[in-house]
Amino acid sequence: MVFENVQTPVRLTAFHRKHLALGAKMIEEASGWMIPESYSDTGDEMTKATHSVSICDISACYKIDVKGLAIDSYLQKNFPGQSVSPRVGKIAVIEPEKGMTLHDRVYVCRMARDQALIVTPDSSAGLSPSVLDVDKSIAPEQVDGVYATNVTSVHAGLAVFGPHARGVLAKLSQTEVSCDKSCAQGGLAKIQTLIARVDLYDRQKAQSVTSFDLYFERDYGEYVWDAIMDAGLEFGILPIGTRTHRELQVLR
Repeated sequence: MVFENVQTPVRLTAFHRKHLALGAKMIEEASGWMIPESYSDTGDEMTKATHSVSICDISACYKIDVKGLAIDSYLQKNFPGQSVSPRVGKIAVIEPEKGMTLHDRVYVCRMARDQALIVTPDSSAGLSPSVLDVDKSIAPEQVDGVYATNVTSVHAGLAVFGPHARGVLAKLSQTEVSCDKSCAQGGLAKIQTLIARVDLYDRQKAQSVTSFDLYFERDYGEYVWDAIMDAGLEFGILPIGTRTHRELQVLR
């Protein structure tokens, strides 16, 4: 039996109820995720994001966990001509090629000698066919001597960024990620979290914006959201939509 016009179910992030309660304008991405485009005027959000501290749901980013001793050769094969085998605790950023959008940027977090997390904002952008062929389930597949697992739906993601971002995270974690393009695993509000620092850029001021991407099990999503919001109260933390966040994801 052939079913025509079958629609893919909408995917909801771990923070969906939070977005609705805060009055976010929700949109459906091409990949099927329902995400908050904005909470208020984009100009107002940009001002808040670059002057204090903001939080943004980035759970819809495509995330591939790679494990195995052959990880270096795997990365070199899938990102030819790029330096994508950073030492442990570092991040390799693969910028878009000519003709690609700024949101095609991919980054690779080296979490351990035999483990890395590949992240890109769009599941169809900047990745080789062999990476994209990883099964959409959470079952690991052995590819080129490593085990690659799609953890997009397993790991929730939040970006915390702005001048006071470090102050907020310092209240919740003793894990220090002080340099751009660095990463570390540790406790955040007592939840095991990958903390990846990939700074953004404010074009109007022509200066960097400190930014941390946080990835953790989605079951703890609302708890971590609340912990971050509580820690950011003294700094005036506010949620920001993906439209404003992407405005800051630009090449320098």
